[in-house]
Amino acid sequence: MTTTETETPQPIPLPVDKDGNETSAICQTCGVAVPITRGLPLERVEFFRTGRGYSQEPPRSANPARVARASYTQTYTRCVVCAGRRAHAEHLADTYRVSRQLGPVVAHARMEAALVALLALRLPAPTDLTKSELRALFGPFARAGLNIMWRTRADRALGHSLPEPWAHLTPEDHQNLRNAYGAMLADRTAAGAPPVLVPPPARTGPRGAVVAAGGCLMCGVGGVPVPALRVRHDPDGAAEDVWTEQGWKATMLGARRPLGSVYGHTCPACTSAIAEVNAPGKEAIDRAWFTHLNRRDLIDRETTGIHGWGAMVAVAASRGEAPPAPNPEPWAHLSTDGLPDPNPVQAMQGVRPR
Repeated sequence: MTTTETETPQPIPLPVDKDGNETSAICQTCGVAVPITRGLPLERVEFFRTGRGYSQEPPRSANPARVARASYTQTYTRCVVCAGRRAHAEHLADTYRVSRQLGPVVAHARMEAALVALLALRLPAPTDLTKSELRALFGPFARAGLNIMWRTRADRALGHSLPEPWAHLTPEDHQNLRNAYGAMLADRTAAGAPPVLVPPPARTGPRGAVVAAGGCLMCGVGGVPVPALRVRHDPDGAAEDVWTEQGWKATMLGARRPLGSVYGHTCPACTSAIAEVNAPGKEAIDRAWFTHLNRRDLIDRETTGIHGWGAMVAVAASRGEAPPAPNPEPWAHLSTDGLPDPNPVQAMQGVRPR
């Protein structure tokens, strides 16, 4: 990259022959003029005049039979340097089989854009990549590289090239690239980080309902593990993905007397138990707890005293007391004292006694 962040040389007209025909194409990546020679790969793109300048989309006409005529045809290619970068991008995309996943057109374009962004930041092009590095390059960082290519801005100066490579870049472009690079590094760190415990979404609940905030209505656990990268990009969405909104009567959670409704969320394990019995209530609570204990041999037995954490919240609210803290581990508010010893075969196989 030959320009500084403060220099913005103006585009210059493409050279023409004695008949007025352009003798050079424009490097679609860095913007310099490239003399048209035999065998040079060329791409001709039509532009249409609009009220705001030029666009590759033809203007709409009231007469469908009328075909819009292009106002200008721009000829693109790649200079020797950018062509070499493109070849390296195709090699990387093919070597790491990204081309099979995304298709060669998309994979090659994204890898080239990522290499362009690295160039603009004066960072070396990679030769070896880990899976996390590859994923990070193909995200917003590649989009940042695509946005600085001359072709994305050429409609502002059709028939013009740049006096030197990348002369169109502005201080804002450089700042956007630095931001994208910082975000990419954070993504790579998050991709290798342990899962993050995500609490349930904060809700106010319906009028008159007790809100059991911060934990699962059933097991009381205060957080569900979610990949750190998912949480980094959308913490609210990550919580919505793993927690399920619920509203139960307190007696359904095991409260011994009517205490109104309790509103909150259930974790994935408890939500699965509800789905297995097709209804919230004692049967779902029993199933979730005994499954957590790996004691599915007890699921169909008559039990007493088993209650969800939300019932404790409702009792505390009825007494005007502070709610109990969420559990650090699922079902930490219950004791296993008094449970029968497991039948080793049944406990291992999950066979229910008849």
